[in-house]
Amino acid sequence: MNNQMLYYFLLKPWHYFLGDTEIAFRGFSAMVSVAGIVIIFLLGKQLFGAKAGLIAALILAFHPASIRYAQEARSYSLAIFLILLSSFYLARVIDGGSRGDMIAWIIFTASSFYSHFFAGLIFEVQLIAILSLGLTELKKRKGLMLATSAIVLLALPVIFFMIREPKSTLLWIAPISISRVFELAVFLAGGSKWLLGIFSFVILYLAIILIKSNKKDYLPVLLVLLWTILPLTTMALVSLKQPILIERYVLFTVPGLALAVGFVFGMILNQTSKICTASIILILMLILSIDIYEIHLLNKLPYPAGNADWKKAATEVSMATLSGDGIIYNQSWSGLTFEYYFDRLPQRPKMLQTDILFNDAFNLKSISELDRVWLVEFAEVHDLSVNISNILTQNHPFVSWKEYNGVLRVILFDSKQRFHGDGSFGN
Repeated sequence: MNNQMLYYFLLKPWHYFLGDTEIAFRGFSAMVSVAGIVIIFLLGKQLFGAKAGLIAALILAFHPASIRYAQEARSYSLAIFLILLSSFYLARVIDGGSRGDMIAWIIFTASSFYSHFFAGLIFEVQLIAILSLGLTELKKRKGLMLATSAIVLLALPVIFFMIREPKSTLLWIAPISISRVFELAVFLAGGSKWLLGIFSFVILYLAIILIKSNKKDYLPVLLVLLWTILPLTTMALVSLKQPILIERYVLFTVPGLALAVGFVFGMILNQTSKICTASIILILMLILSIDIYEIHLLNKLPYPAGNADWKKAATEVSMATLSGDGIIYNQSWSGLTFEYYFDRLPQRPKMLQTDILFNDAFNLKSISELDRVWLVEFAEVHDLSVNISNILTQNHPFVSWKEYNGVLRVILFDSKQRFHGDGSFGN
C-alpha cells in the first residue's frame, strides 16, 4: 500500500486510452478539478441554496492553490473531488435521501482515504457533525450509523498503514511554529493576507450564525464550520509530536472555506438591503481580483513544483551521463517526475532505488561500487538530502551541481576528479 494509490490505479486506464504525454498526465488532474467545481456548486445548493453554491464554485474555481495543484500529475485534485462528492451525498442522506445516496456516500468517502491519506480528515469533520445529532436522533437513523461503520471498516487498512508507517518517512517536514501555522493560513486563503482577513471574518460570522441557529438548521452550518478549522487544528496538534504540516496536506480545507464564503455571502445577498448586496458584490469582486493576481504569482507560493524545470534538468543529466552512472532521489515522487522524462531520452543513469513508487531507500552497496552517482534534490526535502550527501561523499569526494529555478538541484558525486560530460555541471 502507498499514499495516492487510487490515483495511480485510475491513471493506468487514462494512460492507456489517452497516451503518456505530459498534457495527458496533467489533464487527468485538470479534469477532476473542473468536475469538482460543478460538485461544490451542487453541494452548496444542497446545503444553503443556489446563490451559496454559485459563490462557493467561483471561490474554488479561482483559488490559486486549487489551480496550482490541478496542473500537477498527483492526487490532490482527485482527493478534493471525492471529498466533495462524499459531502454532497452525506448532505442528501441527512436530508432523508435514498439508499442509493447512502451507498454513494460510503463509496466516495472510503475512496477519498485511498486517494490521499489526509483526505480522511474530512471524514473526521463529517463524523463529528453526525454525532452532534445526538443519541436519540441517531437511534432513529440506524442506516446512517451502519453506513458510518462501513466507512470505518473500509478505511481500516489505510489507518493501520498510517500507524505502522515508519516516522522516518516524515523527517523532512519542518517542526511546527506559530509562523508556520500563519503561513499555512495565508496559503489556504489564497496566498494573500488580505484574503486571510476576509476569510477569518467569514469564519467568525459563521460561528456566530451557528450559535444563533435553531436545531433544524444548525447541522449544515456546523459541517462547514468544522471543515474550515478542524483539519488544520488536528494536523497542528499532531505536529507537536510528529510534524506533518505542509501546504498540500492542508489543501483539503479549501472547499470548506469556499462553502463558508458561499453561505455567508449568499445569506447577505438574500436580504433586501441594496447596500448589503452592493457591498457583498464588491467584496466578492475584490476576492476574485486578488485571486487572479495571485495566480500570476504562483511561483511565490512555497516550493512550487511547477517552477522546477524537470524536463531541462533530465535532458542535461542525460547528456552528461557516462556509462555505469547511477541516480537516486531525495523523495520518491520527485523520482517519478524525473523518470518520466528519462524514459523519453536516449541515455540515462541506472536508478538505484528498488521501487520508486513505494520506497525512498537506496542500496548503499550499489552506490559504493559506482564511480559516479547523481542525486536529484527537490528543495522541499533538503534536510534529507544533507544526510544522503554525507553518505555519498565518503566514496565520492568530488562534487558538482546545478540548480533549476532555485527549486530543483541536481548534484553529481564523483570518485575521481575529471571533466563532467558536457561541462554543464560544475561548482
